Amino acid sequence: MRLIKSIFVNMKNISFILLFFCFSCANIIPLTGGDKDVSPPKLISLSPENKSVLFKDNSITMRFDEAIQINQAEKMFFSPYIDNDVNIQAKGDELLISLKNDFKENTTYNIILDKIVKDITEGNVLKKLQYTFSTGAEIDTLYIEGTVLDALTKKPIEKVSVCLYYNENVSDSSLYKQKPDYLAISDKDGYFRFSNLADNSFTLLALEDVDNNLKFSLPQEKVGFIAKPIQASPKNIKVLVFDETALGDTLTNMPNADNDSYGRLLIDSLPNKSLIVELLHKECVIYRLTEPSLSLSIDSLSAGTYSLRIIYDENDNGKWDSGNLVQKQQAEEVEYFPKDINIRADWDVIVEWYSSEL
Repeated sequence: MRLIKSIFVNMKNISFILLFFCFSCANIIPLTGGDKDVSPPKLISLSPENKSVLFKDNSITMRFDEAIQINQAEKMFFSPYIDNDVNIQAKGDELLISLKNDFKENTTYNIILDKIVKDITEGNVLKKLQYTFSTGAEIDTLYIEGTVLDALTKKPIEKVSVCLYYNENVSDSSLYKQKPDYLAISDKDGYFRFSNLADNSFTLLALEDVDNNLKFSLPQEKVGFIAKPIQASPKNIKVLVFDETALGDTLTNMPNADNDSYGRLLIDSLPNKSLIVELLHKECVIYRLTEPSLSLSIDSLSAGTYSLRIIYDENDNGKWDSGNLVQKQQAEEVEYFPKDINIRADWDVIVEWYSSEL
């Protein structure tokens, strides 16, 4: 019996040693949690329902498919604009909005919640979230949309506050003193849209609101306006914004080419108006001609890519003039040739201004 017991004990020790040896030789591989979560929270329920009519509630509850947190609550806004206390908070998987019930009668409202909600685990932000309701018996469906462009460069401008005012409420000092009735923010393509508008006449003003006060309070803030009242719903409105303190681009000397080979640009069929012709290389003006004829030639151009624009010099002062909001003066019109111009050494390039082909 002692012999059997001794053998049993020894076998148990050998097994322990073997197990220890196996584990000590194994590679330790950390556990993984799978693919990283890159999806924002998903809205799964609303109370009251979206696009509710005869709205009289003091709170809105939005439920998501995961726990959420608030991201930049100060960027939530109402359209039409309201100036009352609105409380917003995240509680588990719910977004709670508490508000005072002092809305206008028979009016459709949008609560813009773009990039307000994000998840807790990875911080994925939910974009283009909004909630619509009406204090009347129906949801208004008209709209106004368009694009914000820089008046000189004609490039789209992001994060411009586009403001709508009811015509009966607007004055010459609205953008200086008065909050807008409706507000939209331009995206990276300069695009903006006002949704759920009633059949009214509006005044449209735009502001690059650097200090975020919805008022034209800094001289260098870019502003723009549509000269005449507009109705919902015209499409593709172009709003040209300008810096009232800006001057036209300065003339830059073109760097010398590495060799003596140059190309030439011939421009034909220019508008028969008072013009300034400017040739740009890498967004710098390297050639300017005031009061050109209907055709002109630009010699000794280094090989490269250029752009061409004309300025309609309305006051014949030989330079581009910015606009003025108070005087309701738009910036002088700028028109770009629709294609880049590629200059090659020892070649002539002919441009017909009103042609889309080189």
